Amino acid sequence: MPADLPRVEFTHWLMIDIDAGVRELTEGACGSGIVAHGKQQPPGPPGSRQGINDYTHWFADDAGMAGDYYGYDGPCPPWNDSIVHHYGFHLYALDLG
Repeated sequence: MPADLPRVEFTHWLMIDIDAGVRELTEGACGSGIVAHGKQQPPGPPGSRQGINDYTHWFADDAGMAGDYYGYDGPCPPWNDSIVHHYGFHLYALDLG
């Protein structure tokens, strides 16, 4: 992968409607590993919903993998990218009650 190729933001996970009482998500609780054609209804805290992540677009032209990717699918930087990838987590909490 060319070093001057622009890097882009990539969303690995989107979850909404997490109950205010939820204090942690244990490892693997919302799925583990990539599933060909995407996870359709991945598990999560009661009442939560998970959105489509960017693997949906990444695999769009790959007949063996194309699909709607809901839930968490972890980092998988290209094997030939010499630039270190940095990952950040953003949590937004809204009191709509």
